[in-house]
Amino acid sequence: MSFLKNLFGKKAEPVQEVKPIEPEYSIEERLKYKVYPRIKNVNSQNFQHLYHKPLGGDLTLIFVQDINDRFSYIQKSEAEQLMHLIDEWQNNIKEVESELFTTEELDGSIYFNEPGDYSNEKIFDPNFINFACEKLITDKVIISIARRHMLQVTNFYNDFKDNEMFFWRHFSAWRNSDLPDEVISEYVLIGEKDKGITDIVSMGFRMNAYERDGKYVLSYSVFDDGDSPIGDKIDFAEIIESRKQKLTY
Repeated sequence: MSFLKNLFGKKAEPVQEVKPIEPEYSIEERLKYKVYPRIKNVNSQNFQHLYHKPLGGDLTLIFVQDINDRFSYIQKSEAEQLMHLIDEWQNNIKEVESELFTTEELDGSIYFNEPGDYSNEKIFDPNFINFACEKLITDKVIISIARRHMLQVTNFYNDFKDNEMFFWRHFSAWRNSDLPDEVISEYVLIGEKDKGITDIVSMGFRMNAYERDGKYVLSYSVFDDGDSPIGDKIDFAEIIESRKQKLTY
């Protein structure tokens, strides 16, 4: 856990509950600013009052503008008049700078996106996915956005141990309430070279750590079988293929 805190423990803006109130700014004022996407969990409080696009699973896209150094959320009542700006969100996210990095411990098996306002949303930039594939020497990647500012990406074709490390870090980030950033999703996403993000996957299993012969060992249980234990091995690729669904946006 200390690794995650050190890597992602930067101070984040508190997640503010968005209530259905009168629009903050006039349409005339809003027309001066670009629109950016924000990935949100569908269970977030009051998100239903905002204009949004479902992505699949428990994810949706809401839309914001950076006005006076703070996020201003676009409400449903404003969307029609701002649609020509909203429609530019993919072009706008391409302009956001990003920097993938790894650590000495992981030695290139997992890369992270430098935390920023839209660091998770860079997954919608096909060039970013291509760059991740280039870094990982592959044509297909698995992406975790368990929390805000905490994008992790790895090679889809990893061996068992590298995939196990990736998913352990993914679930640890998602569950660790001590981390300062907003929870996004337990789902992972699949990206492909020259195709961008293609699928979203609910993995449907639980990872548990127990001590054996003085060492901590991971074991697995599957939700579909009533949380039934299945031992120390799991076929990540098989689960992904059987549970994936197309991402829509």
